[in-house]
Amino acid sequence: VGAGPGGSAAAKLGAALGRDVLLVERAEVPGQKNMSGAVLFTPICTEIFPNFMSAPFMKNATTLAQLAVRYTCDNDEHEVTVGVSPGSDCMTGMPVISRPVTDKWMAEQAVAAGAEPLYSTRVDDVIIDKTAEGGPRVIGIVTDKGERIYGHAVADCSGVDSIIAKKSGLVPHHHWKKEMIALKLNYKLDKDEIWKRFGFWWGKDGRPSCDWGFTPVIYGMEPEYWSGHIAANYHEGIMEVTVYQCLQEAVESRTNIWQRMDWFTQTCAMFLDGAELVRANLHPLNCFDLVGYEALSSYMPGLVLVGDAGSFANPVESWGANVAQWQGRMFAQLVAGMKKDNDWSAERFAEYEEKWKNDWVGDDLHLVPLNNMFRNGKFDAVMKGIDALVVRAVAGKIDCESYSQLIPAGIGKMAPYLLDIIPMPPLRDAAKNAFKKASPLLELAAKLKD
Repeated sequence: VGAGPGGSAAAKLGAALGRDVLLVERAEVPGQKNMSGAVLFTPICTEIFPNFMSAPFMKNATTLAQLAVRYTCDNDEHEVTVGVSPGSDCMTGMPVISRPVTDKWMAEQAVAAGAEPLYSTRVDDVIIDKTAEGGPRVIGIVTDKGERIYGHAVADCSGVDSIIAKKSGLVPHHHWKKEMIALKLNYKLDKDEIWKRFGFWWGKDGRPSCDWGFTPVIYGMEPEYWSGHIAANYHEGIMEVTVYQCLQEAVESRTNIWQRMDWFTQTCAMFLDGAELVRANLHPLNCFDLVGYEALSSYMPGLVLVGDAGSFANPVESWGANVAQWQGRMFAQLVAGMKKDNDWSAERFAEYEEKWKNDWVGDDLHLVPLNNMFRNGKFDAVMKGIDALVVRAVAGKIDCESYSQLIPAGIGKMAPYLLDIIPMPPLRDAAKNAFKKASPLLELAAKLKD
């Protein structure tokens, strides 16, 4: 259910393994609805779709190159930049794509492999046999047209606001601390002109690169946690400008995402000059959430949750297409094994949760507590401390101060911010006292000669 990257991966591989597959999608054409995503990941895409690199949209498809992230300490007056070196090509495995194009293509590959498409159809409920041996079991779906369609196994790949996840009881509700809102604007511009504005080199895979060290990639917390970036799709002649806001803080601070977008597009003005706004897209996604995996379970006999439907996404950097594709493939392989063994037991479905928990998806979920630093102000304190250190150092060199003077002075400027990241009050008090005692020593050290 759902013809996004996860659903089409499950359908394509399931059909290729000889299973009877129905691919259900609520849109008239896969990729038609509002969604996130501006990149895919070539390794897993080529594993599932061997002809991925030769797809029409991959001809001269843009890849991302290098990365420089700017953290705004006070919106736009002070920024701290962390990045990788120009030309490093570390991100060339992430082509910039158009999801309406790629979702359609992936679904077509699933149909070509033997999956049966059922589009313009929303799934409103699941059919549960409460008398089944071994406990309640999902045995089919109910569409918005009232059709009851039966099957041995259902993969819910329908996204963050999944009806199936809720109706099945596996995800009773999503907490708002989990969700971000993304506002995405697509601008059309002549392809040659886009190249002049974004293109500095070709990636190591021979594709034109969109330099994310040159374009604005910005995030901060003033007052809500937010981020923004601009990516060029040379092949489509599209520039995609996206702003993200954590829903909880945006509501509590009464922050309007369109105001943030207005500010960000001004930051991107040199790239957008003369471009035509052709599409606006507003949608929820899992990103920088404070909850993590919140499903009661990722499966029940007859049903598994894939990707955002089960609240799966890489919790820190938020990429989700690779997670959904990996889980969709795992579902198809699991069902193929069940069919071969004629074993549809609850224990076999339990293998789904056991596998993802003990692999990279489950391992990454342990990083969710890290997001507390981003959203409770502690990371903000770190970056402001770094900013204070750098500002003091530069000012000191202009005044011809020696490094023996600069180092303790810079640490003194940075320390008050870093004290805020010590979580336990006793430790914080101890650190403050230690800093007071160390101050005379730092002054003395500044006067020492070799």
